[in-house]
Amino acid sequence: MKQAWRKMREEERRVKGAGIGRVVKWNRKARVAYVQCRTGKGNLQAWRYKIGKADNSECRKCGRYAETGKHVALVCTNGEDIGRRWRT
Repeated sequence: MKQAWRKMREEERRVKGAGIGRVVKWNRKARVAYVQCRTGKGNLQAWRYKIGKADNSECRKCGRYAETGKHVALVCTNGEDIGRRWRT
Protein backbone atom coordinates (compact mmCIF):
# COMPACT_ATOMS: atom_id res chain seq x y z
CA MET A 1 0.00 0.00 0.00
CA LYS A 2 2.87 2.34 0.83
CA GLN A 3 4.37 1.72 -2.62
CA ALA A 4 1.04 2.47 -4.31
CA TRP A 5 0.77 5.83 -2.50
CA ARG A 6 4.37 6.67 -3.33
CA LYS A 7 3.81 5.90 -7.02
CA MET A 8 0.63 8.01 -7.04
CA ARG A 9 2.48 10.99 -5.49
CA GLU A 10 5.30 10.63 -8.03
CA GLU A 11 2.76 10.68 -10.88
CA GLU A 12 1.20 13.86 -9.48
CA ARG A 13 4.61 15.58 -9.47
CA ARG A 14 5.47 14.70 -13.07
CA VAL A 15 5.12 17.31 -15.76
CA LYS A 16 5.59 16.52 -19.43
CA GLY A 17 8.41 18.48 -21.02
CA ALA A 18 9.87 19.74 -17.76
CA GLY A 19 12.47 17.04 -17.25
CA ILE A 20 10.49 14.14 -15.88
CA GLY A 21 12.24 12.93 -12.76
CA ARG A 22 15.02 15.50 -12.86
CA VAL A 23 15.52 17.98 -10.05
CA VAL A 24 15.51 21.62 -11.11
CA LYS A 25 18.07 23.99 -9.67
CA TRP A 26 15.69 25.76 -7.32
CA ASN A 27 16.00 25.93 -3.58
CA ARG A 28 13.79 23.63 -1.52
CA LYS A 29 11.26 26.33 -0.61
CA ALA A 30 10.69 27.19 -4.27
CA ARG A 31 10.32 23.52 -5.26
CA VAL A 32 7.85 22.85 -2.45
CA ALA A 33 5.76 25.92 -3.32
CA TYR A 34 5.75 24.92 -7.00
CA VAL A 35 4.65 21.34 -6.29
CA GLN A 36 1.95 22.50 -3.86
CA CYS A 37 0.67 24.98 -6.40
CA ARG A 38 0.68 22.48 -9.26
CA THR A 39 -0.90 19.57 -7.35
CA GLY A 40 -3.39 21.73 -5.45
CA LYS A 41 -2.31 20.19 -2.17
CA GLY A 42 -0.35 21.60 0.73
CA ASN A 43 -0.92 24.96 2.32
CA LEU A 44 -3.52 26.16 -0.17
CA GLN A 45 -6.72 27.30 1.49
CA ALA A 46 -8.92 25.18 -0.83
CA TRP A 47 -6.97 22.04 0.15
CA ARG A 48 -7.00 22.94 3.85
CA TYR A 49 -10.78 23.41 3.63
CA LYS A 50 -11.19 20.06 1.89
CA ILE A 51 -9.34 18.21 4.67
CA GLY A 52 -11.14 20.14 7.43
CA LYS A 53 -8.30 22.42 8.57
CA ALA A 54 -9.87 25.71 7.43
CA ASP A 55 -13.28 27.37 7.76
CA ASN A 56 -13.59 28.35 4.09
CA SER A 57 -11.74 27.96 0.81
CA GLU A 58 -11.53 31.65 -0.11
CA CYS A 59 -8.17 33.25 -0.89
CA ARG A 60 -6.49 34.67 2.21
CA LYS A 61 -5.35 37.80 0.34
CA CYS A 62 -8.10 38.82 -2.09
CA GLY A 63 -11.00 36.82 -0.62
CA ARG A 64 -12.88 36.67 -3.93
CA TYR A 65 -12.15 33.17 -5.23
CA ALA A 66 -11.12 29.78 -3.90
CA GLU A 67 -7.39 29.71 -3.15
CA THR A 68 -6.26 27.01 -5.57
CA GLY A 69 -2.94 26.63 -7.33
CA LYS A 70 -4.38 28.08 -10.52
CA HIS A 71 -5.77 31.10 -8.65
CA VAL A 72 -2.48 31.81 -6.87
CA ALA A 73 -0.37 31.43 -10.02
CA LEU A 74 -2.60 33.12 -12.59
CA VAL A 75 -5.38 35.20 -11.07
CA CYS A 76 -4.50 36.61 -7.65
CA THR A 77 -2.50 39.83 -7.69
CA ASN A 78 -0.95 38.79 -4.38
CA GLY A 79 0.26 35.39 -5.57
CA GLU A 80 3.90 36.07 -4.73
CA ASP A 81 2.99 37.14 -1.19
CA ILE A 82 1.01 33.92 -0.71
CA GLY A 83 3.95 31.87 -1.98
CA ARG A 84 6.33 33.52 0.48
CA ARG A 85 3.93 32.97 3.36
CA TRP A 86 3.53 29.22 2.64
CA ARG A 87 6.91 28.26 4.07
CA THR A 88 7.41 30.87 6.77
